[in-house]
Amino acid sequence: MADVKRTRLEWLWPGRIPQGKLVITEGDPGLGKTTMLLDLAARISTGMPLPGETKGRDPSGVVILTGEDDLGDTVRPRLEAAGADLSRIHVLTAVSDKNGRPVPPEIPRDVDRIKNAVHKVQAAAVIIDPLMAYLGSRVDSFRDQDIRRGLLPLRDLAESTRAAVIINRHLNKGGGANAIYRGGGSIGIIGAARLALLVAPDPRDAGRRVLAVVKSNLAEKAPALTFRVVPWVNDPSVASISWEGETDQTAEDLLAAEREKDDESGSAIGEAVAFLRTVLKEGPLLAKQVFSQAKEQGIAQKTLKRAKARLKVKSEKLEGHPGTPWRLETAVRRTIARGPECGLVERDRVLGAFGLLGPLLLTLRTHAPCLTLLLALLGGLLTNSRAYGAPRDPRSPREPRDKGRPGSPHGAPPGARRWHTATRGSAVRLEPRNQVWPSVPLRTAKPRILSGIASTARRAPGSALGPEESFRPTARTMPVKGFAGQPQ
Repeated sequence: MADVKRTRLEWLWPGRIPQGKLVITEGDPGLGKTTMLLDLAARISTGMPLPGETKGRDPSGVVILTGEDDLGDTVRPRLEAAGADLSRIHVLTAVSDKNGRPVPPEIPRDVDRIKNAVHKVQAAAVIIDPLMAYLGSRVDSFRDQDIRRGLLPLRDLAESTRAAVIINRHLNKGGGANAIYRGGGSIGIIGAARLALLVAPDPRDAGRRVLAVVKSNLAEKAPALTFRVVPWVNDPSVASISWEGETDQTAEDLLAAEREKDDESGSAIGEAVAFLRTVLKEGPLLAKQVFSQAKEQGIAQKTLKRAKARLKVKSEKLEGHPGTPWRLETAVRRTIARGPECGLVERDRVLGAFGLLGPLLLTLRTHAPCLTLLLALLGGLLTNSRAYGAPRDPRSPREPRDKGRPGSPHGAPPGARRWHTATRGSAVRLEPRNQVWPSVPLRTAKPRILSGIASTARRAPGSALGPEESFRPTARTMPVKGFAGQPQ
């Protein structure tokens, strides 16, 4: 570092657009992002003060790459409405390939062509709108490594020319309130940028927009600004920008308000969100069951998947069980899946086979859940147990082969009895898969000697979660001499 020359950070728009850096603007379609960027380009080209400033600067050039709007009927009229000096604005529409044919510019292949345009008009800013329209076909916008390598030449362009490179993109459909993750494509896009700006509707005024700072690696976040998209006085068919001033709202506030509005509305996505919250509030449910119930409610699969992403519903395949359970991220992680096909799996595959610790864990689960989890984790480290959900071979010698009880594939083992007590807590069933074993109350489970505590913990279908739920873990049990319970 002793050989590195120290330089001063300079701002094109203090707190919002630094010179020589990569900047992102993002927002949903139809909010006026492009019109706002053209208004900023016009101010830069004439040296007018940028919004929130009182003093202007020397006029500078602007290079624009626009892949969505027509130059004649949209881009030029909007620049004229903003009072731009058109001679200082260069729109790069095409470059020549190796055969001399005009082709659209591509990033990172044609960054040198963009650099030549910057030198041509002495540009202080480069606007790329939208980014996805110009990324090369070999750049995967959802792969962090690809996108960072693809944007690296743009960063070098900004540093070498001292021009601010502003890339515009849309938001994804995730619906989360954390603004840093809402931009389309890989997280590497906003990671590569030094500053990011969000355009969103103002929840306090339906006709107003808010420009808020999402992230800033260079300085404290600047206050959000409000603006309106209004007709140009000389031609009402042309959109222009009217800036109004600062607001105390943040990017997270704007996205959270938008999400609440969607959820409370009667829209399809709002109904799907409400449906998922209802069916998953008691615990995880298999995906095929969720889709089946959604179909009965008239909710399309595409809408349900969007609602799943908005609620951050987790789905993970369980070894040894058919299907994939869905669960709410905010739900208690005590159970993984429920339903007649797979029953309930206890504690997210944390509790394995714990031998004599099993009954103690079942008891403490109700009265000291935090201690139960710590014991479960410790037991998992000390024992070479299988994760919950692994099926057992019915021919295993640990599975009784007696066939004495009707309605059960294997029947009940010899000496099977049902015990009861007056102590609080519902009965805990201790039985292997497809068998009926003695049921013992929650607080009398400790006197039972367990051998090879279960690979699967199940709950009887229909029983409720909580301290009174009835578990059915696979186990071998033996009556203990002197046991105080009363047989029936």
